[in-house]
Amino acid sequence: MNRRSFLKNSAAVTALSCLAPSFLKAAEKSSFEWKRLGDDIGYFKLSGGTMGWMITADAFVVIDSQFPKNATQFLSKARKETSRKIDFLINTHHHGDHTKGNKILIPESVNSIAHEKCVLWQRKASKKPEAEVVAAATFSDEWRQDIPGEKMTAKYYGEAHTSGDIVIHFQNRNVAHVGDLVFNHHPPYIDRGAGANISKWIQVLEKLHSEFNDETEFIFGHGLPHVGVAGKRVRLLEMRDFLSGILDFTSKEIKAGASIDEVKQTLKVPGFEDYFMDSWSTAIPNALAVAYQELTEANS
Repeated sequence: MNRRSFLKNSAAVTALSCLAPSFLKAAEKSSFEWKRLGDDIGYFKLSGGTMGWMITADAFVVIDSQFPKNATQFLSKARKETSRKIDFLINTHHHGDHTKGNKILIPESVNSIAHEKCVLWQRKASKKPEAEVVAAATFSDEWRQDIPGEKMTAKYYGEAHTSGDIVIHFQNRNVAHVGDLVFNHHPPYIDRGAGANISKWIQVLEKLHSEFNDETEFIFGHGLPHVGVAGKRVRLLEMRDFLSGILDFTSKEIKAGASIDEVKQTLKVPGFEDYFMDSWSTAIPNALAVAYQELTEANS
C-alpha cells in the first residue's frame, strides 16, 4: 500500500473516534436487572455499561455509573439495602455509558477511583471538559484497598478496548468486573481514538484468563440477552477468539487487495455471525475498519 492510500485510509478510520454517540444510542435499549452473584455482591443493568455493586453492613462499593437516570434508579434500589454513603465508586474506563452517572453517584461517595487515562480521556472526549464529573483519585498500574471482609484490587493491563481499561477484583468473593474488556457475544466498540489496540486486547484477555480461575464470577460491560453480562472465564477466551477472527478476516482481505471501504461492507465476521445487533448494524464494519488501520500501520 502506498503512502497516499494509507493516509487516506487512516483519515477514514480516525473518524471512528467520533462514533461513541451511535454506540450509546444502541446501548440505551435494555431492561432493569438487579442480579446477585452472592449474598451481598452483584450487578445492575438498565442501559449502557453494566454496573457492579457490593453492599454489606460495613461497606458499599459501586463499579461504574451508567447514565444519570440509571444511576438515580440504581441508588433508589440500593437504598433499600443500605443507608451508607458509597465508600468507593470505581470507573472501569471513560466511556459515557459507564461514567455519565458520576454526576449522581460521586456526590454520594466518600471516595472515587479511576485509572489516570480514564480521567484523561473522559475530559478529552467531552465538549465541556471542565464540567465532567471525574474520579477524585487516580492510579497508573494497580490500586489496592482492604475493607471489612474484603480485599479489593483495581489493575491496569495495558491497551485494549481503550488505553485506560481496568479490572476490579473482589478477592474474597472471587468476583471480577472487567468492564468493556468483554462484550459477551455482543459487537464491540473499539475506541482507536482513545488508544485501543486489538492485538494487545487479545493478549490482555489471555493474561486475565491465566490470572483468574474457573470459580471466578465475571461481570462484563455488555452482553446480548441470550448470554447475559456475567459468566465464567471461558467467556474471556470467546472474546479473544472473536477479536482474533476480526484480525484474521481483515488480514485476508488486505492480502486480497481489498480497500477499507470494501472491508466495511461486511456486516458479520465469518464464523462469528452471532456477534451482531440489528439496532447497531454499523458495529462490525466499524470494528473491521479499526482492524484494517491497525494491520496496515503494523505492516507499513
